Amino acid sequence: MWGSVIGRENRRNGTLPAVQPEPATTPPLDPASIAARMGRFRAHRLDELGDAALMRRFDRKFVLAVSHLPALLDALQADYTALEIEDRRVFRYESLYFDTPTMEFFRMHHRGQLNRYKVRHRVYADTDTRFLEVKFKDNRRQTEKTRIPTDDRPGELHGEGLAFLDQSVPDAFNDLRPALRCRFRRIALANLETCERVTLDFDLAFGLPDGAPARSLSRVLVVELKQPRRSADSPVWRVMRRLGVRPQAFSKYCIGCCLVDRGGKANRFKRALARVRAIGEAS
Repeated sequence: MWGSVIGRENRRNGTLPAVQPEPATTPPLDPASIAARMGRFRAHRLDELGDAALMRRFDRKFVLAVSHLPALLDALQADYTALEIEDRRVFRYESLYFDTPTMEFFRMHHRGQLNRYKVRHRVYADTDTRFLEVKFKDNRRQTEKTRIPTDDRPGELHGEGLAFLDQSVPDAFNDLRPALRCRFRRIALANLETCERVTLDFDLAFGLPDGAPARSLSRVLVVELKQPRRSADSPVWRVMRRLGVRPQAFSKYCIGCCLVDRGGKANRFKRALARVRAIGEAS
């Protein structure tokens, strides 16, 4: 089902497509090559996700050069299907993150504090669909996402949105203001049999709330594995082990704040920032 049978057969035969080591320099993506590879995936719709929507989940991220994207798609095709909406399989996302005047959400993450929050407006740019979202990471490192659809413009909070935040975020964080913009493109894969999802984010760009994106990570690919329970028995893990890529803490919000000098201290994020520089620098 959904490619899993083919995937198991490939694993038994040892025929997972080869993934090459990271190149010294990262060439630009060929859109035609990505489109061709995405066309080989079987498709799923949002309303088919069911339990694989994973609004409560465990996350693992991997950060590598975007030049690996074509080979990764080849390696994952047998085990996953691709989200398709209105004949699209690569989507444009825009997020506007909120924080307190003292950047307490950023500081909680920098301290390594669990039971922490992120609040954002997310715009699915291809369909102009908008949500107000709250992400909560508990003391078991499990992430829970809640959201409501909204007609508010990004950065604006009105009646229904404010009521949602009153229910979702402690009173200590009731003075929220726009803190960071983030734009990127995403490929969303799923295995509906194992309830596992994978997102591949690239063309990341960050900026202050009232301006155009100021820093970009055009050479970076962020792969996020989303599971109902922690397990290294996953095609993503196997490919990453072959590449020698370890899981990497990488918060788009926190890294973006560091890149645009928004958050202050950055000691906790040095490893992720060094990884970004090693791949090709924040341009």
